[in-house]
Parts: sequence; C-alpha cells; structure tokens
Amino acid sequence: MEYLIAEPARVVIENVNKEWPVYRHFIDIYRNDRQYGDVFTLLKKAKDKGWIEGGHAGGTGEIIETVERDPYPTKQNNIRLKKTLALFDRDTDDNLHYDGNKNSLFKYFSAKDYTGVVDEDIYTLKQNEPFWHMWYKRAIENYFPDEQYVKAGFDISGIRGLTSKERDYKLLGGNKSHPPLIKGYGKYGIILRTGASSTR
Repeated sequence: MEYLIAEPARVVIENVNKEWPVYRHFIDIYRNDRQYGDVFTLLKKAKDKGWIEGGHAGGTGEIIETVERDPYPTKQNNIRLKKTLALFDRDTDDNLHYDGNKNSLFKYFSAKDYTGVVDEDIYTLKQNEPFWHMWYKRAIENYFPDEQYVKAGFDISGIRGLTSKERDYKLLGGNKSHPPLIKGYGKYGIILRTGASSTR
C-alpha cells in the first residue's frame, strides 16, 4: 500500500465523474480511523500533493484497456509512470459467488478463472502491480448506512425490513433494467448533500 501511496498513482474506476468525488472524500473522513488512520493520513498527503487521480474506465469491459493505456514512459521500459489500482463492484446477490461477466478481469489480475478465484486473491495487500480491489459487498452504495440516506433526504422504504446480509447484496442504486430501491438515490449525492459525517 505504501508503495502505491508514495509515488504518483491512479485509481481506475467505472464512473470517474460520479465515483471519484466519493473516494476522494473518504480519504478525509477516515484519516483518524483507529485501525487504518496511518494509511489514510498517507493517502491524504498524496491527495493534497496531487499524486492520486481517478481514471475513467466506463464499465467492466474497459477496465483492462484503461489500466494498460500509456502505462510506460517508453516501450522499452517496463516501469509504470503511475502506480495503478483498479477498483470495481462485486455485482452479485451474495458473497458466495463471483460474477462471470467479470471473468476477463479475474484472469487479468489473478490469472484465475472466476470459478477458481478466492477471497484471499482479492482482499490482500500482497498483490503485484497493477493492484486491484473488488468491493466485498455488492457495490459502494451498500456500505452507506440507512441513517445517512435518510439524512440526505432519500426514500428508503424499499429496503426497510431487509436483513443486514440481504441489504449488503441488493441492487440499491438500480440500473437500466431495475429502478433503485432507494428512491432519489444519486451515486455521489449522499456525499455532497450531507458532508459524509458518517459513512460506516
């Protein structure tokens, strides 16, 4: 992790316009975290120096292309100009399976088929660069607590009564085929409208 923080780096995500403000804000929120505060302090220093930037991938199919885009100073030099982390959603209905639609990502980052990937391949700091991380829950919006959505003015009636585990893997934000379970939800509105005083 320090290797990533100590030099110019980029975080490749699916929607940089909506998601990057959230991740940047998390750095400030968690800088006093009891367990990982030191890491977030280093992240904040890197952010303030302009060393960390978001890279827009536009979707699962473009993540590898974005990671590979202009990674080296010359074709003869295999040292990356910027350390790279790819961050993407889990997109499954439970924590027992991995999304077959992301098989190309699993093969690229872990050299394993999605049916052979295990949590230890993903949730570790002992990866080779380019680094990668997949949310353990379905997506980032599954980490925001109900009270934060309420504080932001969203209607959470669609998720009332869910168990904690059900809530972790529901498609809260919706997509082109399914309306959001949290009415009025915007990917980064919860951050901008509340100041993210509590996101845990």
